[in-house]
Amino acid sequence: MRRYRKKARHHKAKSIPLAPIIPLAFVTFNALSQGGSAAAKMNDFSARTIGYIPSSGTFQPSRAVPFWGATIAGVVVHKAANKVGVNNYVRRATFGYLSL
Repeated sequence: MRRYRKKARHHKAKSIPLAPIIPLAFVTFNALSQGGSAAAKMNDFSARTIGYIPSSGTFQPSRAVPFWGATIAGVVVHKAANKVGVNNYVRRATFGYLSL
């Protein structure tokens, strides 16, 4: 009777992409570092990310355009770094935890 070995399943490590996350970290830091109450900080964060201001109930998409533009640019940079091969070097340097 012949015994068959199970095929080894190699899972690719999931690394955290830095380029798309940097705009979110920047907006979060700016919202938390400004003075004021927690509600004011949440209003500022919400306005900068989705354009909605909960305290007044208004929607201003022009306030969210810089965030979304930077996020889309980050995704493009991440995809380009994958194609060029830069992310492989970044993953090796950070033991597989981060990518560009």
